[in-house]
Amino acid sequence: MNSLLTEAERERLRQRLTEVIAELATLAKRADELYAESYAIVRRLFLSGESYGGIKKRSGIPRATLQKIVQGRSPRYGPNPPAPVGDSSQDSTALTQH
Repeated sequence: MNSLLTEAERERLRQRLTEVIAELATLAKRADELYAESYAIVRRLFLSGESYGGIKKRSGIPRATLQKIVQGRSPRYGPNPPAPVGDSSQDSTALTQH
């Protein structure tokens, strides 16, 4: 087999690929955690009386996305978004106040 890489170079690249994949998995998990936290924050702000416009202005999240979040439909996770540990924002009784 005619290869442009030595066996040592291939092994080094395999090792680096393993490291990169592990880092991507860590980042994906952290992204999910941050998404769940931002979802809970948006719901809490809305339930506390913050308007869609006020949340949009601070976050840059489009109004349609905010409405989905407040209605309990996650744009990313569908109707069952993950809740951060200790999240008590699942009280949907105030969702129709705005």
